[in-house]
Amino acid sequence: MRRFLRTSNHIERLNRELKRRSKAIGIFPNDASLVRLIGSVLLEQNSICQAGRSIFSKETYSKLLVSDVRNRLHLIAEEQASLLQVA
Repeated sequence: MRRFLRTSNHIERLNRELKRRSKAIGIFPNDASLVRLIGSVLLEQNSICQAGRSIFSKETYSKLLVSDVRNRLHLIAEEQASLLQVA
């Protein structure tokens, strides 16, 4: 998984693509039209990524599903959310 997330280049590329598409249109009549454009670009990028290589092999994914990792991550997320509420 690290090979996909080791840099922020993919995020920077996505931001450049969003900016390029919005500049091509120029002026948006309302916020909803901008959200629709950005949503369609993100859906397009998502389908391109899904068509590519998978991050996990089938073996690794099946091991991940039966492990306790999901529950531990959920507990960590709950702890962090409770810390944010206190602050």
